[in-house]
Amino acid sequence: MKDRKSDQFYLYLVDNHRVDFKSLAEQLGLGHSRLKFASEEELESLLGVVSGMVTPLALMHDTDDQVKVLINKSLESMPEISAHPNVNTATILMSYADLVKVLAAMGKVPTMIE
Repeated sequence: MKDRKSDQFYLYLVDNHRVDFKSLAEQLGLGHSRLKFASEEELESLLGVVSGMVTPLALMHDTDDQVKVLINKSLESMPEISAHPNVNTATILMSYADLVKVLAAMGKVPTMIE
């Protein structure tokens, strides 16, 4: 996602969780109408993936550190977290702690959201 200026966000949440954009914008200190989904071109440029292949592992392609990582708090209590390994034909499983370690290795410190 992104805001109308130029801030880019990667939001990772459980698959049955609906996004309340108004609440999310408030948590980020943004106006509620400022958030929108990134375009195909932006996804490819920033993360090297297209829609349907977006994964936290694609953050390794954000070499200019333009994308802020947001993680839904409910992921902390999940026994396993699934992610695509930069292709949508495979899935890997990892713990929340391992996800945080992988993000840290990429220089990403996630912001927890409700």
